[in-house]
Amino acid sequence: MADESTQEVELIGRHGLIKKHELVRVIIQCLYSLGFNISASQLEQESNVSRKNSQFTVLESLIMEGNWQESIRFLVEEMKGQIKSIEDRASVLQNILGQCILEYAERGDYASGLRFLRRDYSEFGVLKRRIDRLGMELLFRDDRMRELSHMRRELVYALEITLPPPFAVSDRRLEKLVELSVYSQTFFCRYHNTRDAISLYQDHYCPNEDHIPTQTIQVLNSHENEVLFVQFSHNGAFLASASRDCTAIIWKVPEQGNLTVERTLRGHENPVYFLSWSPDDTMLATCGEETLNLWDVETGVRRFSFQPRVPILSSCAWFPDSTRIVFGSCGPRKCIYRLKINENRLTRWVRTNKPTITDLAITPDGENFICVFSQEYNSYIIIWNQRRHTKFVISEMSPITSVCVSADSLWLLVNLSGHEIHLWNVAGSFGEPYKRLHRTQIKFVIHSCFGLDARFFASGSEDSQVYIWHTESPEPIKILRGHLMVVNCVSWNQRRPEMLASASDDKTIRIWMAASHIN
Repeated sequence: MADESTQEVELIGRHGLIKKHELVRVIIQCLYSLGFNISASQLEQESNVSRKNSQFTVLESLIMEGNWQESIRFLVEEMKGQIKSIEDRASVLQNILGQCILEYAERGDYASGLRFLRRDYSEFGVLKRRIDRLGMELLFRDDRMRELSHMRRELVYALEITLPPPFAVSDRRLEKLVELSVYSQTFFCRYHNTRDAISLYQDHYCPNEDHIPTQTIQVLNSHENEVLFVQFSHNGAFLASASRDCTAIIWKVPEQGNLTVERTLRGHENPVYFLSWSPDDTMLATCGEETLNLWDVETGVRRFSFQPRVPILSSCAWFPDSTRIVFGSCGPRKCIYRLKINENRLTRWVRTNKPTITDLAITPDGENFICVFSQEYNSYIIIWNQRRHTKFVISEMSPITSVCVSADSLWLLVNLSGHEIHLWNVAGSFGEPYKRLHRTQIKFVIHSCFGLDARFFASGSEDSQVYIWHTESPEPIKILRGHLMVVNCVSWNQRRPEMLASASDDKTIRIWMAASHIN
């Protein structure tokens, strides 16, 4: 059969990037590896392309015969100039020498083995320390060898892995090429990661792309001033919004049709900056500059109001049982309060002389309590583990605007004012962020949110756009345009992940829906 070096190169493929004889060779190799030996042999004959390079075939024959002198001569004289890498040359010769001295040791002919090793192989790139190590193996080897032909066959296989093309083609090359193609389409897909086997009959198409909310289906404009915060209820049936107009609104989210105002909550004398649904969705907490209010969602009645003598109540967080809530103050008497709902009893839970408390969170499983302390140029997060009674501190070099915990309690999304977002594994070890997700020129604002799982998240920005990210993608996978001013907050409906809400300084809330769910 013709040698590759003597064949005229024929290029195939739509772009002319594939050498025909290389493709045929890896197909032949694949057929042999799959056990289709007759088909592989017939293809070799028909194509005049051999699975193995002609020089490698000679070397293989010498090795299987145990003709070590001639094997090494062939390497030194016939193949030396064609194996460019010194490391490759050294590895090949070392493998052959290793098998040779093992066979000398098996026969008990140590003197001949040592004489063989004393030859000068420096020109071929074998370092002296490698030869010395082989000599030690010869002298101190006391275990029995396996059957010689099997050992030699393993040596040939090892050379197939070591030798560069075209002398050898790495094992199962075609399978690796196909798998790499599949991997590049799915594992690098910006919309999902999958380890499921997929069909080779068609190009990869990710259905998740159609399930990302990208189209505005409704603009809510019932607020009279900037909308500062939005959040879907856990059951996905309601949306709550907070505004600088000193009100909060609960919106009904129907299965079909537009959102409607369920009720407007009035009781704050200053802008409402933050709100949070109880885990059972029966209560809504709203935070203003000097007031924390708890509202009964069904009736709209205010169940509790707290007005500490501090300038700002920054945020609040619920325990999973919906019977306790914590909130932090930013005034001179910095502390974290805990309220037991059923007892209507308020206590100072954590006293601190730390810098300003800017955000609080409790993981949905109730295991970790997270508190953010911010200063002018840096900030840090303290995570208290309620079960293990341990504390961990995460330091950040930029002020933290907000944090968000994933629904599975595993991940913490940290928004920094320095155009960066960090992803931390709350359940794992700390020290470095699991991922520094994105550092861009986009100026993020206060809040980001996770999608249905921790692979997707959304963020507002000061450029009036909403950005949707995949944690494996360095760039946003979608940019949503429509707001006219700063987007302060976004919220992803966890029960209906095809729906996203965004709040803006333009006094509106936009409801975004995935194309696959628009009638």
